[in-house]
Amino acid sequence: MSHEEDQLIPNLIATYSHGKRQEAQAQNRRLTLEDLEDSWDRGIPRINTLFQKDRHTLAYDKGWRVRTDFKQYQVLKQNPFWWTHQRHDGKLWNLNNYRTDVIQALGGVEGILEHTLFKEHTFQLGKVSSGKRLQVQLDLTGIFMHGKIPTLKISLIQIFRAHLWQKIHESVVMDLCQVLDQELDALEIETVQKETIHPRKSYKMNSSCADILLFAAHRWQMSKPSLVAESKDTLIRKQVINTG
Repeated sequence: MSHEEDQLIPNLIATYSHGKRQEAQAQNRRLTLEDLEDSWDRGIPRINTLFQKDRHTLAYDKGWRVRTDFKQYQVLKQNPFWWTHQRHDGKLWNLNNYRTDVIQALGGVEGILEHTLFKEHTFQLGKVSSGKRLQVQLDLTGIFMHGKIPTLKISLIQIFRAHLWQKIHESVVMDLCQVLDQELDALEIETVQKETIHPRKSYKMNSSCADILLFAAHRWQMSKPSLVAESKDTLIRKQVINTG
């Protein structure tokens, strides 16, 4: 990847080793460790995976990422690194700088903002203030603004005055309840229960609760969470409640 100034944007996938190999072939020599020294701990897979003793068998190990992900249903142990494998990808111990490198290659925070939100002649020469980098939530609404545009902010506040955002949320919930009431038999629902809506529910984004409770018309058998290969499931017989 690159942009118009020919500044190379760091790529996670290691492609530069191929270029180094072609360069060595053009000079009629073999690829050496010195050629790859600067890219030893960069990219996925790491260059050092090409030099391990079982590198020839790795080519036949197809679908290993899917298998490591599926192990969560087979092994009763949490594996936070299901997406990577040390033999295939190498030791990913130097990924901390990747985000910083990408931001710098794209021209820093100011450069990114100038080419996205503020593609205007007035912003190209001036510096982007810190207020334009922050995400701000408008009062009493669920709208998040990523730039300091006073006229737009005033307009949105004017549109959603008198708790309109909250009223829209409540009316949508009421409409949903009415639709579900008409489809009780088709959806095998016994009762539709509308919960008390908290005043700040519609715009409080860091916590939530159900607006509607659906009680099932029939009971069905459920088991406790179990692994794929387990045959002795413990069934729980009780009324199941779906929250929506």
